[in-house]
Amino acid sequence: MSIIYLLIVLIQITTAVPNSIEKSADYTSTMPGSTKEISDEWQSFTITAYCGCEKCCGKNDRITATGAYAIEGVTIAVDPAVIPYGSLVDIEGIGTFIAEDCGGAIKGNKIDIYFERHEDALRFGVWEDWRVRIRE
Repeated sequence: MSIIYLLIVLIQITTAVPNSIEKSADYTSTMPGSTKEISDEWQSFTITAYCGCEKCCGKNDRITATGAYAIEGVTIAVDPAVIPYGSLVDIEGIGTFIAEDCGGAIKGNKIDIYFERHEDALRFGVWEDWRVRIRE
């Protein structure tokens, strides 16, 4: 793994994580640019996967809707009307990701996880009714 790759990951993570105080379990807020209320409650989503190939993304390669470089283990595609860009998103049993991208098929309670390789995205498949928590 190159030092440049690690620096890109570190920069994206540190710029996406807000400096905020601890919140209570019933905390809610509205993210800037969104009318959707954000909560620490777990919600049900369908989880799928994609990669940066032309079949998955057209000619956009690995540049996300927010202009960030898509990184496996960090980037997810969301419906920004449901999950605002820049939100930290916990996907139960998988990890925490940053909402950085969108897609034509990503509508409502659906999330697409970014993978480097097309084969890995296909192997991931579709996970229905999966628990997700949206954080600031």
